[in-house]
Amino acid sequence: MHHVFSIGHTERHEIDIRYDQMWGKFRIYVDGIVAIDRLFMFDFSISRDFDLWVGIHEKHHVRINKTRPVFFAGFSPHMYTIYIDGVMVNRFEA
Repeated sequence: MHHVFSIGHTERHEIDIRYDQMWGKFRIYVDGIVAIDRLFMFDFSISRDFDLWVGIHEKHHVRINKTRPVFFAGFSPHMYTIYIDGVMVNRFEA
């Protein structure tokens, strides 16, 4: 799974979410730099939140919620919900 989006009005930043379901590697890049790097080989939680602050002069709180299916999670699509400053801006399944 690979999803890219931009945030900010005067100070633009690109956020890139990558998740390899086969190996459980989850990464979030901000402007090409790794901000969050996790490995979920044997993950028992259904939902996880990833929080980060983006920006220097124009700060934004970004929360990405990843929800996996209960059964066959490695072979089924996961639901992603993206919040910027507490407002849901995108929801997709991949």
